Amino acid sequence: MLDSIARPVQLGDYSALIRRQWWLVVLATTIGILAALWYTSTQPKIYTSTTQVLVTPTGVDDDAVSAYSRTRTEINLDTEAQLVRSTAVVALAAEMLGTDVGPDELADSVRVSVPPNTEVMSIQFDADSATAAHDGADAFATAYLANRAQAASDQVTARRDSRLARVGVLTVSLQEATASLGTLAPGSAERRACVSPATRTSCRLR
Repeated sequence: MLDSIARPVQLGDYSALIRRQWWLVVLATTIGILAALWYTSTQPKIYTSTTQVLVTPTGVDDDAVSAYSRTRTEINLDTEAQLVRSTAVVALAAEMLGTDVGPDELADSVRVSVPPNTEVMSIQFDADSATAAHDGADAFATAYLANRAQAASDQVTARRDSRLARVGVLTVSLQEATASLGTLAPGSAERRACVSPATRTSCRLR
């Protein structure tokens, strides 16, 4: 009895198999298409809206630069992008939107990107409708600008209060020096020391 010799499978064998089982191929393809259509129809639609914000100096940081400095303070847009998703901005945006969505979930709907070599931030907001996406992107942009303006205002107020306090201290010192000067004898060495610009700081108040 002769042993059978295995013949390598040829491409034509697969073609013949497909021709014999064509209905299985059609059925599998149809099931795949129907499954894809069902999955697509059951997935929630996500809409994305983008609002661009031009970030410019507020002027407060420039005031802090030394008068002898030749450079201006530059804005770190990467830091500003992080502030868009900060707790304060998210809370303010939620108030504007009138939503009860938690802050973490609301922040997850926001993406911020900074195009290279620009001073622009692109704020993107995802929602289940085009209107909600537009309102969300606009609310976050407005909330960010409002928060930045408030921070600048707080810095100006703090510096003003600090300088007013310093003026108050100097005014009291001047009043005390003036009162003390009146008690010194005209022409005395102590009086000359008090009125001389070079030695004024060494004057001892009485």
